[in-house]
Amino acid sequence: MATASSNRWAAEMFMRIPWVGLVALVLAWPTPVLAQLGRQLESGGVSWTPAVALRDVGTDSNVFGEPGDGRSDRVMTFTPSVQAKGTTRRLSLQGDGLLDFVYYERFVQERGIQRRGNGRVEFEFGRISPFVTGGYANARERQPDVDLRVRHRDRTVGAGVSTAISGNGTIEVALSNMKTRFAGGTQYQGVDLATALDRTTRNLNLGLRYRLTALTNLGLDASIVRDNYVYDPNKKTEDRRIFGSVIFAPDAVLKGRVLFGYHAVRVKFPFGVPYKGVLADVNVGYTFKESSRFNLRYLRDTNVSFDSPYNVQRQYGIDLVQDLLGPLKATAGASRQVTQHALSPLVNQKARLEHYDSYAVGLAFLWSTSIKSTLAYDVQEKRSSFPGENTRRKRLLASFSIVL
Repeated sequence: MATASSNRWAAEMFMRIPWVGLVALVLAWPTPVLAQLGRQLESGGVSWTPAVALRDVGTDSNVFGEPGDGRSDRVMTFTPSVQAKGTTRRLSLQGDGLLDFVYYERFVQERGIQRRGNGRVEFEFGRISPFVTGGYANARERQPDVDLRVRHRDRTVGAGVSTAISGNGTIEVALSNMKTRFAGGTQYQGVDLATALDRTTRNLNLGLRYRLTALTNLGLDASIVRDNYVYDPNKKTEDRRIFGSVIFAPDAVLKGRVLFGYHAVRVKFPFGVPYKGVLADVNVGYTFKESSRFNLRYLRDTNVSFDSPYNVQRQYGIDLVQDLLGPLKATAGASRQVTQHALSPLVNQKARLEHYDSYAVGLAFLWSTSIKSTLAYDVQEKRSSFPGENTRRKRLLASFSIVL
């Protein structure tokens, strides 16, 4: 049996592999062997679908999101993952998990392993199906308004019941509880992120699902989301929202989702500013003449913030894919995100407003229905109402993955 010390040794040895050598190893691996990883494996009534991906291999010009051009490094992430599904007469289960082996050539302190997993077990009793859910994440990644990779751990448990109301409709009630904890001692703009962002999130959701056609599903949801902060009770918020959604199948001519609604955020802080407004999440793609595809994105929502009870985010984006020769495709994309931090009108503090612009071009090659490689160049710029926080980031990245 492997010990903890032997596992750490194996992880350290993996991180010491030169990134160029690992890229050559995977790209030289015979395609038939790689294709086996995209096939389902059966074991004890459970279907397992393993996959591997070598992604984000290349250079990052501003690893730490510093003002100006910042410091660069060569980076790489190797990701094995698995999905599982199983069904019996009264029971169905599904789950997924992955590991990210993150490599930096110069900044060894940024290397690490990320873990994620989710699962759902559902019990079927005629029209009524109670279920339990769970999730876990131990990852180091950039937060919505923190341009810095921060280690955090999320643990989620939930339960609910789904009831069939017709041949095509169901009503679902679900309650979940998520604990989010950040690594202590990490500072951003003079704020300790663990003190500012450690929280417990409770979500009560009532949803109606209706299958309109084989390619279209409708939804109507009402939810109450409460964020209770561990070290700053005054940041406690309650978000009440109601929204409708339309989801199109991935193989439809028009694919993606459209979500619109309304929500109101209440803040416990005595002088905190409540929020009321539109909630939107649109991500829709369309295929034109079987050779050109474009995808439109729009998001308007609130999110947690390191220096205020919440921030308001608006995102706009477009992605284009054009067939060139055979399986070779050209890609391009552009997006803008505007983040406005909520502040108290009675506090003498300058409002924080940030713009994030991103532009990308690249190539994609489909080796088969399950194997894909990409090469992309992107530029990311941050412009803040505090000029000393403006940053610029350029990346040239390649990826090789099995598409399941």
